[in-house]
Amino acid sequence: MSAPFDPRAKTTPGSPAQEQASVLLCLQEGENARLLLDFLRPHVVVHHASTPAEVDGPWDLVIFDLSWFSSLGEENAHNRKLLEEPLLLPYLLLVDQGHYPRLSSKIWGLFDEVLLMPVHKAELLTRVFRWVKIRRLTQRLEAQRADMEIFSQAIAHEMRAPLRAISGFASMLVESLDGGITPDFKKDLNTIEDLCSHANHLASHLLELAHLGEGGVHLEVWPARLLAEGAVKDCEEQIARTKAQVDVCGEAPDVLADAVLVNVVLTNFLGNALKFQAPGVTPILHIRLQAVERWCRFSVEDNGIGIPQQHLSKLFQPFSRLHRSDVYPGFGLGLATAAKAARLTNGRVGASSIPGKGSIFWLEVPCVDVTEDSS
Repeated sequence: MSAPFDPRAKTTPGSPAQEQASVLLCLQEGENARLLLDFLRPHVVVHHASTPAEVDGPWDLVIFDLSWFSSLGEENAHNRKLLEEPLLLPYLLLVDQGHYPRLSSKIWGLFDEVLLMPVHKAELLTRVFRWVKIRRLTQRLEAQRADMEIFSQAIAHEMRAPLRAISGFASMLVESLDGGITPDFKKDLNTIEDLCSHANHLASHLLELAHLGEGGVHLEVWPARLLAEGAVKDCEEQIARTKAQVDVCGEAPDVLADAVLVNVVLTNFLGNALKFQAPGVTPILHIRLQAVERWCRFSVEDNGIGIPQQHLSKLFQPFSRLHRSDVYPGFGLGLATAAKAARLTNGRVGASSIPGKGSIFWLEVPCVDVTEDSS
């Protein structure tokens, strides 16, 4: 049996975790704040917030009560959570029995756990230790992901120079031996050039995926329809070439997003919808806008070849390909790039499909203002 988790334990060198867990109490009720401070202080670094801005500190866990969250810190708490992604900054909410049934969907969506008051000390401490451990794990995973991204950039960079050299030597051989080599030998040399070109394009796509978002993420308020129509405009050449019918329908509130990253996702979805069609079929695409709770959903609906259900869970992984490249060209990196772009702009992606009927790929990004139900 493994030893119980202790947030006070020292971490290994290079670990993203701090030596001791840090907990912020955002509690309006003074007596509760005093009791929790006294109780948690022997186990973690704990601080009682006096202003909403203190949520921006380097905390491992934040504990709110409903009064503080509603009257002082709702906007700060929400923005802090978004800025922390893809890391998890756990939020716990303490509520009494009377308020519990009236919690809004916005609160349920923001908080990682809701605890009914009064809560037993041992139970609270267990929750604190558990969420701090989850926080540590997300930090470790994010550090590993960043290391892999750096590694992929290095590999892609290092691939390009030898590929260009091999392709160049093959071209020189073709030119210098032209007329003095057999057709089969010339065909083989041309194949070397084609494969080098293919690998060089693959390296370029890997670098595009790795560098996405390096210039910073710029969250601004945008009309959802404007973003959708912009993506359609950027795909005009492919739309004209395939003689596709494309429209934008539905309504949604303004969104808080990075317009460039949203465009990366939507143009990728549109490009795939135009490409993965049965021979002789005219593509018919709908970009549907709708509000889904606090999210704006952009759905790209097509009449393409569709995707078997068992493959949907792997669509957004790098190098996920369902078809031979000579039938539908590509590297299997487009949807992985779209998923990363969505994550960077605090969004999420998904898909559904019926083979032979078509697919729906969707992007959800936060709405600027959604009226919440009180129940």
